[in-house]
Amino acid sequence: MPTYFGLRPCARAAALTLTLILSACGGGGGGQPEARTSDKDGGSDVVTMSGTLSLVETAAVDSDTNDPNQASRHNNDDFDVAQALTTPVNLVGTVNEPGSGPDGPNKTAGDQYDVFVVDLQANQTVELQFAADPGVNDLDLAILDDSPKVVGLSAGTGNTECVRIAKAGRYYIAVYAHGGASIYNLRVGSPDSVSSCPNATSAEGAIVAGQVIAQPLDSNVVANRSSSVASTSGSPKQAQGVKSMLEFHREAGLSQLSVPRGAPNLLTLPDTAQARLKGLSQLASYTSFKRASALAQQASRPAQRSESLAQALDTVSYAKALMATGQYKFVSLNHRVQLSQMVADVGNFPPNDPIYPKQRWHYEQINLPAAMDRLVNLPTQPTRRPLVAVIDSGIMVDHPDLAPQIEGGRTFVSLNTRNAGEADSSNPDDLDLPTAAGDPHFHGSHVAGTIAARTFDGYGAAGIAPMARLMPLRVFDQRRPTGADDYDILNAMLYAAGLPNRSKLFPPRKADVINMSLGSSQACPPSYVDIIQQVRQAGVIVVVAAGNDARNNDGVAVPVAAPANCPGVVAVGALDAQARQANYSQSGPELRVAAPGGDMSRSTTGEPQGDMVDSTVAIFSPEGKRQPGFAYMQGTSMATPHVAGVVALMKYAYPGLTPELFDAWLSAGKLTDDIGGPGFDSATGYGLINARKAVDVALAEAQNPGPAPQGRIVATPFALDFGAQRTSMSLALNATAKTSDVVKQITSSSPALTFTRTSVDVQTGLGSYTINVDRTRLPTGTAFLSLNIQTNSDTLTVQVTVVKQAGGSTGARSADYGAVYVLAIDSITEEVIDEVLVTAQGGRYNWQLKGPRGKKAYLLAGGDLDWNGFICDAGEPCGVYPLMSNAPTEVTLDSNLSNLNFSLAPMGTGGATQAALAGTKPAAWTPRLRLPAR
Repeated sequence: MPTYFGLRPCARAAALTLTLILSACGGGGGGQPEARTSDKDGGSDVVTMSGTLSLVETAAVDSDTNDPNQASRHNNDDFDVAQALTTPVNLVGTVNEPGSGPDGPNKTAGDQYDVFVVDLQANQTVELQFAADPGVNDLDLAILDDSPKVVGLSAGTGNTECVRIAKAGRYYIAVYAHGGASIYNLRVGSPDSVSSCPNATSAEGAIVAGQVIAQPLDSNVVANRSSSVASTSGSPKQAQGVKSMLEFHREAGLSQLSVPRGAPNLLTLPDTAQARLKGLSQLASYTSFKRASALAQQASRPAQRSESLAQALDTVSYAKALMATGQYKFVSLNHRVQLSQMVADVGNFPPNDPIYPKQRWHYEQINLPAAMDRLVNLPTQPTRRPLVAVIDSGIMVDHPDLAPQIEGGRTFVSLNTRNAGEADSSNPDDLDLPTAAGDPHFHGSHVAGTIAARTFDGYGAAGIAPMARLMPLRVFDQRRPTGADDYDILNAMLYAAGLPNRSKLFPPRKADVINMSLGSSQACPPSYVDIIQQVRQAGVIVVVAAGNDARNNDGVAVPVAAPANCPGVVAVGALDAQARQANYSQSGPELRVAAPGGDMSRSTTGEPQGDMVDSTVAIFSPEGKRQPGFAYMQGTSMATPHVAGVVALMKYAYPGLTPELFDAWLSAGKLTDDIGGPGFDSATGYGLINARKAVDVALAEAQNPGPAPQGRIVATPFALDFGAQRTSMSLALNATAKTSDVVKQITSSSPALTFTRTSVDVQTGLGSYTINVDRTRLPTGTAFLSLNIQTNSDTLTVQVTVVKQAGGSTGARSADYGAVYVLAIDSITEEVIDEVLVTAQGGRYNWQLKGPRGKKAYLLAGGDLDWNGFICDAGEPCGVYPLMSNAPTEVTLDSNLSNLNFSLAPMGTGGATQAALAGTKPAAWTPRLRLPAR
């Protein structure tokens, strides 16, 4: 039975429900595991399991989370005790107002502030994302200089905040709980890694502190607290039960300008913290807003820390409390905003979509910006929109980046073998149910967003082919825990191709491309052979994921899964950010092409969360509310839509493209860059898909080339992160298209950074370079270096990040995600066999468990930062052996087992770090586990 070949951070897996109550865990200390054993400790009936948990070097943990098991705990809620950070960093933490959140060391007194001190460079971006429902909980982000004065502020109403650094210097980062409690992820990448953040630091201050802009409702009167209805007859001052807006503002301590009725007003806050506290308390009595009274209580607290921070946060408090009264059309802070731009289907890269900088590495790897440049230069744009069918888990039909792109779609789900298709419907919405709060669901939405997310609209993510339209066909269902049925998938394929199928219906127009990021470990069934040929004869190109069960780094290759191993499909393997075969990517003679799939275990491009693919998903709040979001995932599921998106670009350029023509061009090397052995190889097929080459070939066939823009020289990847251990990395200089430009000179910003030519054309300077770093020539800390590449027409700058630890150590940076539970779960009974609580040592976690001989077990690990009794909540570190996937792999306890190593990454918080790998069974399972009652 086919299953997802990609990923979900809080991935669904085998048919486990796993809301387990675990027996008591020992307290960890000193990095040594403390475990309980569920069987006798000696003799041949007990075997041991051991291994390490790895995490990216950028991992860090808030020093005062709500977890009492946290090692080296210390307060970081003020400037004099600020926690020092080194960037790039991917930090997990918790904050809460007094009395909010789960029981734990921070609940009663509160942990409203987490303050960090860090040296930042210009164009670095500080990002805060949290998992809790922003309608109930509210976290904000402030950046202060070393005075400390607020120079940057992000105080929205969603669960994402960001501030871009305009000038290098030492800064304080304050994460502030305006209301409620939440786990959060705080990330700082390399310079320019997230350049689209609209909020930037300013020496003059982020906002005009002490001022808000407010537009009252048309009535211009406010109901008294004792009156349930406001009368609008007569003079507002004389009307019983109401007061004028002027009186209302005075009561709240606010002064206002004299402006015409109906015009927005500028309100000025009181000068003193005490007066502001009084005013906020008055506002709290006018609303049922859950945080209003809390905001009032908080108003006096920041004054103990920084008057600048106090004024800024009080201003935010007033704005939110005023809006909560229901008396205003809008209330906003007094700062500049950017104008929105018109949406286009084709445009020059980089687009203005704020998630794009996180997608940059995988889109530049396939040369997408150059492909878009070519299409923009067409004398007239084609009017036909390619249609891509995504046979998957459905789609979030109301996601702002997906809804405008949807054209048709259906559900093909058999829940009862006696009534095949009983759940079929015209609704392709993914009906996934909430599990862990913030858990990014919607595998199909992630795939669809990579193909054709709405782009150039200033919102969300970018798609490869934004001019394309999407036909979501749902074949997976939460009510069926064993995966999708072949019968459903085959009928969905027939429907997409406009052929007879069990629904007895046909789409308004057939798809041009089918994307299937799914599969199973078997030979190609005869049914697929026949249906694929029918679909090809209808002119539809079928693109399929190769599978994620390999462990190539350990020398364990796995053949391509079905239906990617069927004749007539385009089987896609996955690459990491260095354009190498991904560890998990399956291989074989059926593989045709490779594309970016990501690698959560490495962070090499300046993004602290690891080299993964970012796209559209849905997340659930703790209250179960579905919300649009964005998430990182990895796998051949993520590589496949890169190829499907490029096919859509080709179909846009040349509507006459057929499966046979595509196959011929692919095998001739016209659509790819050869990255493996010369010609075809079983690991990467015919090579890395190249969007510009594909568009050029399609336009030439269409005899509508238009003026082809000159190619340019680009560096791939665009940035390098050496971390604390790597001493050499690869860099490729390539031309995006035909060009007369050549590399004239490469210079380094530091003698510690050098390069050698690995495989370079002596005439053009294009090819592969090895970049080397000598840490003995660098000071302790994080160094931001650069390579400047001078060509005939341009100068490229490659940002390089290097960490040197104290004492010159080149060992693992002190990566840490706090205390982590490791568990062995009986794969049949779902009972806990053994468990251990471990802490990080030397940037990794060592663990050991015991279990009865002959048992079959799953291995899981996760943290409980907020001490709510569950591990692997959104934002908390989580891992599943051997990969964070849709299904864990069974371990048979037939002898002592060692080197059972796997990785940890924070669970999804919308756009926060996520990790998910293609798995085997998309059932209602999540690694989120209930811990014992405390």
